[in-house]
Amino acid sequence: MKDCFRKAASRRNSLNYGTSAFVSFHHTKPIGFGEGGAVIIDRKYEMAVRQSINFGYDVPKGDVRWLAEGSNYKMSDVQAAFIYAYLDGFHDILDANMSLYERLKHEIDKLNIDINFLPNFSSTTPFTSCCPVLFKRPIGESLLKLVACEDSIDIRKYYKPLISIRPLVPVSYDVYDHIVCFPCHSEMTDEDVLKIIHVIQKLHEKSLVV
Repeated sequence: MKDCFRKAASRRNSLNYGTSAFVSFHHTKPIGFGEGGAVIIDRKYEMAVRQSINFGYDVPKGDVRWLAEGSNYKMSDVQAAFIYAYLDGFHDILDANMSLYERLKHEIDKLNIDINFLPNFSSTTPFTSCCPVLFKRPIGESLLKLVACEDSIDIRKYYKPLISIRPLVPVSYDVYDHIVCFPCHSEMTDEDVLKIIHVIQKLHEKSLVV
């Protein structure tokens, strides 16, 4: 939910308005490992949430049973163990990720080319699973694939609008056409950072002649 919904006018995260907040542990998230997630909610609603997770408000308190005949397809014990391991080192991951994001931003600013980052409505460095960059000119998917193959780098465009009719969602397509998402995680090296800077420069130059 945090990826998609923000109240830009007040510069306050929309998650702070409601009774509950949801955190995804999907692979696309900074602390993700597989499926599943977490719910942050007032204690008085805890049992209702636990019952709904088990697909029924009729589940008696303290009587949660596992049935071999069915599955809710949530995360496995192995995935949960990996997520716990991530959470044990959460602050180290957070510090490394945010430091890397700031370094990437600083190095990109030094290129002195007309590109932008997604707006950040917080006073702190964002904690992201990638470093999204908005180029001045559109970066087509064919150009993206070409450069990704030439430089052996994993770059993507997130996310393609669900509606295929461009005039209905022009802003979404404008962002999608110009965005490129670069890796940003705690295990990246100086060599990785330099490669990203090189690829950004290359995409910028090639976009001017396409």
